[in-house]
Amino acid sequence: MVHSNPVDKEYIRDGRFIHDELLRRCDGLPAKATLLFRRDRCIHPTLLIWPADTVQATDGKSFSGVIFTSLPPDKEARRQLVRDAIIRATAFAAVLTEQLDDCIRIIFESAHGTRTWRLPIKNFGGIQVLAFEPPSDNTESIGVLWAAS
Repeated sequence: MVHSNPVDKEYIRDGRFIHDELLRRCDGLPAKATLLFRRDRCIHPTLLIWPADTVQATDGKSFSGVIFTSLPPDKEARRQLVRDAIIRATAFAAVLTEQLDDCIRIIFESAHGTRTWRLPIKNFGGIQVLAFEPPSDNTESIGVLWAAS
């Protein structure tokens, strides 16, 4: 007879395993952002949401799956739209991608924590390229699902 470790049960029960799997899937986002930046010379702000449950769409139909939306360029309008979308979708996790003055920032957030990728924008002879920095955990957040303790 196999006995499960109680830590493993808690890992499953609290959804941490989902958080870790989504993080694993998001590890490829910096490479994709680099390709888009190389092609377009900019990154348009976007939001990905993994709802915790089925979402009622504006047309009245039920929807389950990842939600993707483009965001407005205005930072204040974007901040409010991100907050409202995450709450309305009852998000388990979300990823915000945006271009700041000096970098491309990608933030993954769930109630279990955050991971931030910052890709500094470097200028080489008039050509902008993205540099790589290792991701950081629980240093920045979208500010809706996770709260620093």
